[in-house]
Parts: sequence; C-alpha cells; structure tokens
Amino acid sequence: MDLTTNGKVTPAISYNLSLSPYWNQIDSGPLQSGLGKRSLYSASSRANLNWQADKDDMLQLNAQAGGARLQAQGVQAPYFVLNAGWRHTINERTSLTLTGQDLAGTNRYRRDLETPILVEHLRDRPVSRQVQLRLDYRFGGGTSKPKPPADFDYGAGPGPG
Repeated sequence: MDLTTNGKVTPAISYNLSLSPYWNQIDSGPLQSGLGKRSLYSASSRANLNWQADKDDMLQLNAQAGGARLQAQGVQAPYFVLNAGWRHTINERTSLTLTGQDLAGTNRYRRDLETPILVEHLRDRPVSRQVQLRLDYRFGGGTSKPKPPADFDYGAGPGPG
C-alpha cells in the first residue's frame, strides 16, 4: 500500500509526501538459524519540498527514510538521507544545477545477523556526501514549443491548488 499526497503551501511552495507501510514475515526455520518465524511492521517514506523562488530559480529539499527490514538471519536497520538542490535557468537551453547529497551525514547501512553459529554486526558508511555543480545545455532542432495560453488545459485533471 502506498499513501501519497501533494499540494501547494503557497503559490511558490509545493510539497510531495509518500509513505509505504509494510509488514514482513520470515520463517527461517528451514535454514537452521534458530530464529524461527519472525515478523516486523515498518515503513519507507519520501518527502519533497519545492520552492520556485522566481521564474529562473527553484530550490528543493528531499528527505528519504527506510524502515527496518527483516532478513532470513537478522535485521537491516532503518536509514535516513537528506538532499538539497538548486536549479537556475540561464536561458531556454541552458541551466545550472547545484546539488548536495546526504547533507546530514546520516546515510548508513547497518545489518545484524545472529544465528547459533554466526554473529555478525555489519556497519557501512558509504561515501555518499557530495556536492555537484552541473551545467546543462540542450542541443537540438530549434526552440521549444510555444507556451500555451494561461487558460490552456493539458487534460491532466485537477492538480494541486
């Protein structure tokens, strides 16, 4: 099941939230792990907050979280990552993008395996913190399609406020 909502806080600020709750059950009895049948309720989520500062500049915050997950011989721990980006349109074909990944330094992987003959505590901290600056230029045949009039409807149905 996925739960999603999106909308506008103001004409310049929009959001998108999603939540995916789940239930895991594993019967690891046949693996001789001694853990038997186990279950876990958890969820994964994502949140985006966009701010169209002006016609040429857009800022975005993105947060992702994943809940704990059962594995046959243990548990994979939850995680959280915060990213941000800024896009500046220079002209119709050129844009500049600055992104920061894992701003809070929280992207970690942790797994705990526990069996009668094996106990393993794996801790991994990937090198995912980075800042990227990108210049994009679109090649191609001519200018983009003309902008439709303000009252033009693409037929996508009602959108956020």
